[in-house]
Amino acid sequence: MTQPGILFQHFYYPTPELPAERSWWKQATAQLSELAALGVWGVWHPVPSKGGSGKNSMGYDPYDYYDLGSKDQRGSVATHFGTRDEYLAYVAAAHTHGLSVIADVVLNHNIGADQAQLSPVQERLGWDDIPDDSKVPRDHLPPGYDPKRDNLRAWSGFNPKGRDGLRGTGRFPRDARHFHPTALHPDHKEPYHHPDFGSDFCFEAENGYVAKSFLAWSEWFVKQSGVDGYRLDAVKLMEPEFLRDFAAATRPGSYLVGELWDTNPKLLADFQSRTERRMKLFDFGLYYALRDMMTNPNFDMRELLTRRFADRERAVMFVSNHDVDRDSPIPRDKRGLPYAVMMAMAGQPSIFHLDYLGLDTRPYSLQHTLRNLTSLYNALCWGKESVLLATKDVLALERESGLIAVFVRPGGPREFVVPTRW
Repeated sequence: MTQPGILFQHFYYPTPELPAERSWWKQATAQLSELAALGVWGVWHPVPSKGGSGKNSMGYDPYDYYDLGSKDQRGSVATHFGTRDEYLAYVAAAHTHGLSVIADVVLNHNIGADQAQLSPVQERLGWDDIPDDSKVPRDHLPPGYDPKRDNLRAWSGFNPKGRDGLRGTGRFPRDARHFHPTALHPDHKEPYHHPDFGSDFCFEAENGYVAKSFLAWSEWFVKQSGVDGYRLDAVKLMEPEFLRDFAAATRPGSYLVGELWDTNPKLLADFQSRTERRMKLFDFGLYYALRDMMTNPNFDMRELLTRRFADRERAVMFVSNHDVDRDSPIPRDKRGLPYAVMMAMAGQPSIFHLDYLGLDTRPYSLQHTLRNLTSLYNALCWGKESVLLATKDVLALERESGLIAVFVRPGGPREFVVPTRW
């Protein structure tokens, strides 16, 4: 398998709401020439579809997968990032600059239902997600609802608008039959049947309606946008067999990376087995080891090898991203060394938006470091990785290309010899 080059995460969380004349897509499009000059392989962009909170949505509350910023629903036509035409222009410009385009996609759950609904399965189980029917707005009541007879149970009625602008005429309508609990899975067992982030999909319900709908959407979306692959959100919460089939049905050569936020080697190996290794995974084990390296004075350098994701061919490495940057991150002024370690290793590295582009109000100091590291990576960091020396104090790596990288813990003078192919 040929390893693609550096992936650039082209957003952060939360991004500001920008005025229409300089939407996020327009601003991001203007940055593509700089990213191409930096030497990254591709850009991973934010969720392009309409979220449940409309223009306020970063996309992790999916509402209408077929609305890329062209329908007047959820309070706006544009998404948080701009209009459909602006998005399509961003993808086209990225390709013009020779960059691959990876879309962030959320398939696990939905938020922002148009209707509260009855749920026979929840009623049988004695569950109730809507404890007070009287507080449901009138325009969110289902047709024929009788408060004396009916007991609303779930926010599960999704009836997006179609091209005609009428609600309920759009593609991929959903209702209580398509979210857990279902007749097939009458439970909220973790991790696959639990509403961690919203109404949780049952991919097998109604003769696989949801799974088939996502396959149809994916075919439509790739034709519409021209993207080269997906970053799949929260894959830990979805059945691996669905992800295996979804990956198998994508266009040959498509890039797929999943966010499986876990460091348990057995869990990761099981996921890889059940998905038939059809996608890459972000290397959370290496991230936490890099963070400990920068914060723990007694850190053992061998942990950089023992804690990382074992499948290096499928590992996507990172020093920060939109999630960990908000939760006990590696200090921003100390990320240069972790980036160097990451890029020396086998696997695919990534660069986080704020570490290179910073904010409008705060240009970031890692730009010079990342330019140098990216240039070095593209020139020398390819081929098989060999560990020349691994002790508590020293990690020395060699790449088939000829690169030798040596990382030493702070301390007194040391002398050591490593065998090389030179």
